This record gives sequence, structure tokens and C-alpha cells, in this order.
Amino acid sequence: MGGLAAAIAIVAVLMVAVGFAIAFWLGRKFARMRGWPPSRIGLAGVLAGVGGMAIGVAAVSATFLESSWSPPPRLEIAVPAGYSRPWTILLEDPRAPATLDWRGSSLPLAQRHARLAVPMSGVIRVRALGEAIGRGDLEVVWSDGVPHNGTGGGP
Repeated sequence: MGGLAAAIAIVAVLMVAVGFAIAFWLGRKFARMRGWPPSRIGLAGVLAGVGGMAIGVAAVSATFLESSWSPPPRLEIAVPAGYSRPWTILLEDPRAPATLDWRGSSLPLAQRHARLAVPMSGVIRVRALGEAIGRGDLEVVWSDGVPHNGTGGGP
């Protein structure tokens, strides 16, 4: 494990542990203020602590696994039968008739997606790239489900 990975692991454990500790303390304090019997005070602390752990896990996920909370847009490229080109070129052309129709929500945990049919030439001209503009993390998938690993960009 490298230094950065170890630091991330330690911080992640601390985020969960601190979430538990603060919630445990608040749960016990609340139970004491309400005059609960001692057996219930411990139970209130543990239950609140579990809730604090859940919040800590969510915070770790949002901090270190941000693509799970805000997934990159997904572009599915549908190729015709017999398509054998090793590449496909997607060009933005304001005069082009084709458009990219992005669907889905921009809310957390939701992914925007579009589907685009490729002509046999392998060159697609669309009016506007929309969600794909400037996205180095754009998820491009062929129609058979195979991910595309050669996304590039330029003027």
C-alpha cells in the first residue's frame, strides 16, 4: 500500500469512527436530559452511534468515491450490423441535422446518458455535444456493452 492509499484509509476509518463517537455522545446526552434509566442511556448511545457510522460511511463515499455520487455522463454508440472500423469520430457541427438527446437527471447518484447511431462511414456530426463537452471522464460504451477506452478531444 502506497503512502497516499494508507493516508486515505486512515482518514476514511477516522471519518467513520468520529461519526460514531459524536453520535454516541449526543445519543447518551439526549437520553440523560430526558431522564431515561441507565440501561436505556447506553442503548440510545449505541443506536445513535450506528446512525453516526452510517453518516460517516456516506461522507467517506462522497469524499473518496465521488463518481458514485456524481457519475460521469454516458454515451452509448450504436453501430450498424457489419461495422468493422476500429474507430468512430464524433464531430460538433452547428449545421449538422443530428442532435445528442441527453436523458436522465443531474441530481446526485443519477447519470445523464445519450444514445447515438453511427453511420457506416464512422463519422458522426452532431449539432452540439452538450454534456460531453470538456468531460475527460465521459463514459463511452459500444452498443454491445463493451466500454470504449480511447476517448480524445480537440478543437
